[in-house]
Amino acid sequence: MQLSSSRMGLVKSACKSLLMECHSKCTPVEIHQDHPLPPPPPPPTTTNGWADSVRHILDYASMTVDITSDEQIDLDTLHSRLLRLNRNQWLLEAGTKTKLRTFLEVYDHDNPRAIVNANLKRSQRSVLSKIKLGVLPLAIETGRWKDVPLEKRLCAVCNSGNLENEYHFMLFCEGFKDTRTKYLQEVVDKTEVCIAGMEADMLKALLSSEAVKITARYAEIMFTERKDALFKQAKERKESERKRKIEADEESESTGEEGE
Repeated sequence: MQLSSSRMGLVKSACKSLLMECHSKCTPVEIHQDHPLPPPPPPPTTTNGWADSVRHILDYASMTVDITSDEQIDLDTLHSRLLRLNRNQWLLEAGTKTKLRTFLEVYDHDNPRAIVNANLKRSQRSVLSKIKLGVLPLAIETGRWKDVPLEKRLCAVCNSGNLENEYHFMLFCEGFKDTRTKYLQEVVDKTEVCIAGMEADMLKALLSSEAVKITARYAEIMFTERKDALFKQAKERKESERKRKIEADEESESTGEEGE
């Protein structure tokens, strides 16, 4: 029994909408180990219109439905499977990209919109989002722009020889010790957040909805302090180079006069 043209249109529209929604809502979740991610099926070898596209989508979702019959397509199940497949595919691909290293470790599955929902200044939201996404211009990120080996992307603020990543910046850098002490004390005094465990657990707790406002304020302060410290270092290096050049010129002139 053939589908009516109206029903064909509804199926086509529904499948297209589901795919678009799944891609737009592609927020990563934990991979379901009991449901391994299948590789996407090859594109249809024939191009018999939208029907082949729908079959392709259903195959990818492991749903065997004869769309030419009266068999009902469970759109809720299709939506759920496509969303899971797209989320897991994104997560697998993201695991190979260094820019998302921090995001994958501190992502809060229970409250993924803590930064968005908090009443933050634009500048504060920007700093926290960049920290979470691993794109704040720390050495770990700027070194990637310049093809600097990972092990050489060290912190220039404290000169400790440690890699300057988001965890070092937020939790360990001695250059912001005083500010961080005030910050963590305020978190302890005003929230019930537990700052303990691995560095990823600590940063995840500080980015939680309960502590995110305090974290945003101090992250912005520390990033400003970092820029000031690096600017001061650059200025001192430039002044030191200028003095060395003057001394070298004077020594050269002195040597020339003695030769005459």
